Amino acid sequence: KRNLIFLSGVTLAVAGAAVACLLGLQTVLQYPVTGAALSLGGAIYFMYLAVKIYRLKISRIEHTIAANSFRDGLLATLLNPKFYVMVTAIFAQFISPEQNNAAMVCAAFVAILFCANLSWLILGALLGRGSRNAKFLATVNKIMGVALFAFAIYFLYDGVIDHVLASDFNAADNATRPSLK
Repeated sequence: KRNLIFLSGVTLAVAGAAVACLLGLQTVLQYPVTGAALSLGGAIYFMYLAVKIYRLKISRIEHTIAANSFRDGLLATLLNPKFYVMVTAIFAQFISPEQNNAAMVCAAFVAILFCANLSWLILGALLGRGSRNAKFLATVNKIMGVALFAFAIYFLYDGVIDHVLASDFNAADNATRPSLK
C-alpha cells in the first residue's frame, strides 16, 4: 500500500513531465535532422547507462525501510534530469508532426510507465529475499545492462540508421526519377 502511494506520485510527475517534453518536442521535431540527433543522443546515453549498470559492483547491501510518500514519488521524478532525457529521446522516436499522434503517444507512455513501475513494485515484493543476496543482485544488474544495451542498439537503428538509409534511398530515387516540369 505504501508503495502504491509513492507510485501515484511518480505517475503524476511522469504525466506532467511527459506533457512538458511533448510541447517542446513538437516544435523541435518539425526538422527531421533534429529527431535523428535526439535519437542518436538517446541511444548513446542508454548505452552509457547499460555499461554502468553492467559493471556496477555491489560491495554491501543496505536495506532501509522508509515510508515512501506521494511527495517523494513526485519530487524524485520531477527533479531527475535523466528522466527528461529519457522522455525526450523516446518521444523523438514515436512522435510525428505529419501523423498528429502526440497525445496518443503521451497517453501510451504514461500508461506503459505506470504498468512497468507497478510490475517492478510487485516483482520487488516477490523477490525481496533474493535482493539481500549480493550475487543475485550482480546477476540482475548484468541482465538489465545487456537488455538496456540491446534496447539502445534498436533505438540507434530505428531512430538514426533507418532514418539515414531512408533519406539516402529517397534522395537516390528522386535523382533518377524524371522531372515532370
